Amino acid sequence: MTELTEYLHSCEAFRALFPSQAKELAEQASINLFAKGEDVFAPGDDSLNVYLLISGSAQISHTDPNGKRAILQVVGAGKLFGQCALIDICTREARCTTTLDSKIVSIPVHAIKKLMIENPRLASDLMMDIGNIMRALAHRLASVLLRPKRQRLLDLLENLAIKDDEGNVSIPEVFSHQELSEMIGASRETVTVILGQLKDDGLVALDGRRLVITSEADKPA
Repeated sequence: MTELTEYLHSCEAFRALFPSQAKELAEQASINLFAKGEDVFAPGDDSLNVYLLISGSAQISHTDPNGKRAILQVVGAGKLFGQCALIDICTREARCTTTLDSKIVSIPVHAIKKLMIENPRLASDLMMDIGNIMRALAHRLASVLLRPKRQRLLDLLENLAIKDDEGNVSIPEVFSHQELSEMIGASRETVTVILGQLKDDGLVALDGRRLVITSEADKPA
């Protein structure tokens, strides 16, 4: 088994690939290394590839004509991104930028579509993966429109957090106050004030640079 086929098999969205299909897809894919802060794709780029993040992290964002940025998605290791190209091959509207040095597999859309026709379960899994992204974006939009900023931030922190082997719940990546503000539709100053309040209330704490969330943090404020 080649390095690329191992990566494909490790991705949940590709779990339905037959061994021969994984080999076929790996032959058309490529591994690319990106430095922190480098664009994987930018607005106006042709959406000819789907990407699998092997290591590192990335953010997908949109910037309006006035320069105001909104972070739409945070991509972690083992996750696909850019897969909306499977629905409509056009030009990208968003920008994907690495936030750490990253290893990324580029997979041609035409190669995936061919296998989706041959393997209905693969097609179903990939459509479900896209649906999960759309559901998460809809939840974020509803939160921005309907919830107070404090609860928006708590919702976001809960969504970003993972539990380690010792049972601690924390944010695995260091996000700046500016980045958090761009994910909840608030100013950086507002996020700074709310984080201070959450610390005072015992809902979050700092462990070095890591933000730790207590068991009470997911309760409505």
